Amino acid sequence: MDISNYLLLLLIWTLAFGVIRGQEKSSKEKLVDRIVQSINNQSMEGLKPYLSDDFVISGRYSPISLKILEQLILQLNEQVNDYTWIKSEETLDGSVTHFYRFDYEGMGERQMSFSVNEDGKITEMELVNMKVKTLEEEPEVIKPTEKVIEIPFRLKEKLLLVDATIQGERKTFLFDSGSPRLILNQQHFSTEATDSGATRFSSVEGVHRHINSLDIIELPDFNFHGIRMKNQQVLTADLSHLEATLHTPIVGLIGYEIFEGYDVLFNYGQQKLILIYPDQTKNFIAALSAQLSVSVIPFKLESHLPLFEASASGRQFTLGLDSGASSNLLSLNLIEPLEGSVSELHHTELSGADTNEQMVTKGVLDEIGIGDISYFSVPTIFKDITNLKKAYGDELEGLAGYELLSRQVSLISYSENTLYLFK
Repeated sequence: MDISNYLLLLLIWTLAFGVIRGQEKSSKEKLVDRIVQSINNQSMEGLKPYLSDDFVISGRYSPISLKILEQLILQLNEQVNDYTWIKSEETLDGSVTHFYRFDYEGMGERQMSFSVNEDGKITEMELVNMKVKTLEEEPEVIKPTEKVIEIPFRLKEKLLLVDATIQGERKTFLFDSGSPRLILNQQHFSTEATDSGATRFSSVEGVHRHINSLDIIELPDFNFHGIRMKNQQVLTADLSHLEATLHTPIVGLIGYEIFEGYDVLFNYGQQKLILIYPDQTKNFIAALSAQLSVSVIPFKLESHLPLFEASASGRQFTLGLDSGASSNLLSLNLIEPLEGSVSELHHTELSGADTNEQMVTKGVLDEIGIGDISYFSVPTIFKDITNLKKAYGDELEGLAGYELLSRQVSLISYSENTLYLFK
């Protein structure tokens, strides 16, 4: 081979190697760009095709790993302003791990990494140093023999405060039908230490709030008017912001898992709740119907949330019923269709049990119809409810709580999928 042919081959090989290296870089950059887009858009749809069938995150494998990644992206609620490649390391199995420095808008700079197999699919990812805990099994709730349980409550900031005991000590809880579980306030319970700088990511989807950074502890003894838990794993969350809003120590939220199996009667006038075993519900309906007119509203139970139809300005929409909603809540998309029926519109900050504050639009809805009842001058918040729709279905357009339940005696019959309103 003469020197010119040799140089030509060398040039071709060099160019080919450069193209291969360029393609490797392009592939790596394409993957990190997909990850950044997923975080910024709070959606992993564009990332799914690039994940391997055996994708791992925080030691969890598919399909659980996909759920964890989806929750993590939502809960980060972050924007990646910029990112810098740090290094790449090849492992013995042929995969490559790429390390990047992400500049998050809120959290600042954090290192992340992802591993890629020989097919170019992401096999493992670490966005932040995180710890994921899961309940090993559903907590066992022990029900009393009584079929009717009367529970006094105190009303504060349009929320229901009730008493329960933990290891015999009386504590104040928020009765919240929008929470799927009993959730204890981390401020009142110690949890095991975590690595310095670690971020916990687990969550529960309530309806008026999406509560992040949950932990799990073992609760020796809990008693809510005869409904008990003994030595059960339960969730804890930071509810300090809720305490600050109510100016009251709140030890936790009493959610649906505690009163599941009962129908629930709300009497704001007498400030009492009544948990009713379903075979006793007809007696209450008969007694109340003899004194008051009754409206019967069918609902569909989505997870623990009753969904029912309402209307305003000639438009029908679906609401969820949540005793923890101190104001009516409607989707931001309904502002324009209902604009002629809403007065006193203004922007304000809303905060809830998730400790986050966000700007929302607040006003007074002139009239809203539920069944054959019209409610007038209803304080209403308009906000983005994307997370609620993901949890309870696209048909959901908002929530009704205090402003509905407090205006008459209300009975939620979970056993009949029916809401009874007595006026």
